Amino acid sequence: MDKLVTKKTVVVALLLLICLCPVPVMAQESFTLISVIKKDEMNMTRFTLVFSKLPPYHIKTSGQRLELTMGETSASAKLALPQADERLLQILVGQAKDKLMLAFLMRRPPHFVNGTRDATHNRLTLDVHWRARQKNTRPAISASVPGHLTVGDKGGMLVRAIASKYQNGWLKFFNEYERKPKLHVPITYFVAPFPCLALFESVDKILPFEVEALVRQEEWKSAMTALEHVGLDGVRGEDLARIMLIKADIQQRAGNVRVSQRYLKRVADILDNLESVPELLSGCLSLQQLYSSTAQTPYDLLAQVDSVSLNLTQEVQPYFDLFQAEVALAAGAVNRARAVLTAGVLSDIGTLEPRYRLRLADVAYLSGDVSGASEQYAAIEGVLGGDDGLIRYPFSLGNYALSLYRTKNYAAAETKLRQLLSANIQGDAYEMVRYLLALTLIHQADANAGYNLLHQVSPGTVAARLARCKIADLSMQLDDLRSRRRALQDYAALAQEMLDRDGRAEMQFKHALAQHIVGQNLAAIEELVHFLKLDRMSELRSHAQVLLAQLLPGAIHNLVKQGNYYQALILVEQNRDLLIATHKNFDFLLELGRVFTGLEYYDSALRLYLYILDATDVGDKQEQIFEPLLNTLYEQGDYEREEHYIKQYVADYPQGKSFARIFYLQLQAQLALGKKDLVLEKLQQTGRPQSVEINRLAANLAWKNGMVAMARQNIDAVIGADVKSALPKDKLLQAEIMLCQGEDNAALPIYRKLAEIEEFTDQAKYRQAEILLRLGQRASGLKVLQQLVDEGKQSQWRMLAEETLQVLRLKR
Repeated sequence: MDKLVTKKTVVVALLLLICLCPVPVMAQESFTLISVIKKDEMNMTRFTLVFSKLPPYHIKTSGQRLELTMGETSASAKLALPQADERLLQILVGQAKDKLMLAFLMRRPPHFVNGTRDATHNRLTLDVHWRARQKNTRPAISASVPGHLTVGDKGGMLVRAIASKYQNGWLKFFNEYERKPKLHVPITYFVAPFPCLALFESVDKILPFEVEALVRQEEWKSAMTALEHVGLDGVRGEDLARIMLIKADIQQRAGNVRVSQRYLKRVADILDNLESVPELLSGCLSLQQLYSSTAQTPYDLLAQVDSVSLNLTQEVQPYFDLFQAEVALAAGAVNRARAVLTAGVLSDIGTLEPRYRLRLADVAYLSGDVSGASEQYAAIEGVLGGDDGLIRYPFSLGNYALSLYRTKNYAAAETKLRQLLSANIQGDAYEMVRYLLALTLIHQADANAGYNLLHQVSPGTVAARLARCKIADLSMQLDDLRSRRRALQDYAALAQEMLDRDGRAEMQFKHALAQHIVGQNLAAIEELVHFLKLDRMSELRSHAQVLLAQLLPGAIHNLVKQGNYYQALILVEQNRDLLIATHKNFDFLLELGRVFTGLEYYDSALRLYLYILDATDVGDKQEQIFEPLLNTLYEQGDYEREEHYIKQYVADYPQGKSFARIFYLQLQAQLALGKKDLVLEKLQQTGRPQSVEINRLAANLAWKNGMVAMARQNIDAVIGADVKSALPKDKLLQAEIMLCQGEDNAALPIYRKLAEIEEFTDQAKYRQAEILLRLGQRASGLKVLQQLVDEGKQSQWRMLAEETLQVLRLKR
């Protein structure tokens, strides 16, 4: 005994040493993405990705999408991605088990992309090269809008994939919208006729006649009692296994699954002790083990089916295949069930063909062929169900009722649902049938009966929550504010109670829509923004976008009117993509940009203008955007970018309506960049654009640079023949030039008029005195100078007048 203990101790110690000792393993190398840096240049954008160590990677481009896949890579917890701007829309990150994928969504398709490895610094550089001109390229995609934009014939934006059939009457949504109804009725698995052993071999010698008679009457308890009286003395080996298989079969059909499993366990033990196991008995045991395991989840049962290795005869194979197909249907493996059932129908399956065709009808329904499924159910119903229809097959009967409901055959659906109520279904499934029955009554214009039935659905079930939702829908359709407010409260509560994502999405959208209908538009906007941010997969997303796009302009306009500019700015920033993508008339958006510019929110105005510009092609609409865009860039001091967009305008609109204004802005930007000589050269060119502001700029610039003749020519063009309506500053410049050119008599009346304007009084009086002195009117000149010394407000001209008076007195 001591030696045995010692040996056991040594074995355990060795096992522990093996477990604890480090074993060399070839580990998979891993990489970490640490940062992504973006830098923009004139016609290129550079993305620099920094890693812990350079991973294997693959670059793929498709239109406006650049995909980078990195093997065995994960993203750092502190990874920060570049923000959206006029070139980059968004960077999407996808993390799989063995790879990391970055999807760069661009606003324009790149010309080409270069990838460069830097193993020394563990960097990967992606150079995205852009076309110098964006004309005739595809319009920008949007972060929040499904699909992308298209451009109208005249340059206006049109919307693709953003539409709702309810946008002209949202109340119809509460009446018409329904999610696809679902019935979770458990499937009833078909088992081979009693006894299963008869499929494998003859049972005449071991199955007593009286037991067989009781089985035909489905008196399973009596049959089991009768079989117990069969003497088992001397029965061993294979014969005992056969008796146990029959007993397990009876118990399983009587609903005593655990007892059946115990018998099958004894059969397995008997067969294990045999020197050679008959293949037929082993096959029967495996089949009955499957039948006795139907209480498992469909997924576990399907795995058990896959683990069974049977060499089945032609008689047994159809039963096994039918069971396999039904398990696959229950587990949602519809394609697998279709393949098995189709192969079975094409072979000789005898009396099982109606059952196979019933399951093929289930396959059609679960695959989405609703009308085809209802036709198949109708064809097989009489053959398989007789007078009772498909009551014995509640799974199929439920699918049949749903196929009729979804094809809007509500009267027939009502009949099938009432049959289903009489079938042996319980719990949530039973309540869901009652809910669907109420819907069929409502659709058949029996709203009162349907409404009453909705109130009878047992609380605490999924059907009860759906019934509350339908009651709220009916309340919203009433022209009664109290009913609608009660419905609003119900939607808010149901959004918290729904267990599935689609259910929550429906309640959230209906809550927002109800808020809009009762006049709470700002609250509706907040709810819709939250909904679109959280749920990017819902079928209601396009409806929510259309509704939000309808509500935003009015809400933003009211906020601006009330002076609540900050809140208006927030709404525009949050929903800029949607506003641009869904408005064919740019007046609203351009006005918003002007408001933000007036409030000196230049960054916001600039982003808005660039988004609009990016989403339109060359045309009248796009030309309107350049002037406010360039003005905003000038106010920001971003003169280089201003020049870039001016060049784009000049290339696309050489005869544009705003060409003169854009030319003026170009001159201003070049002056700000220190290109004075270039500006003077352009202003002296023959055939340059003509406008008051261009000529005024030319006159002032020429005067400052001693080009008197050019200055006189341009200021005369500014003032023209209508001297009275000319600006005082223009008259002053004209008078100064006249004075320089010796035209004292012409300049004097101009200065006298300017002396009446406070801003120019001092300078005009000094010049007036200067002319009078030159014309020999000394007394008048001295009088004006003394008046300037006594009353002057600008120290420069007052001091100059004092000095002149002193000089004149000394000369006297």
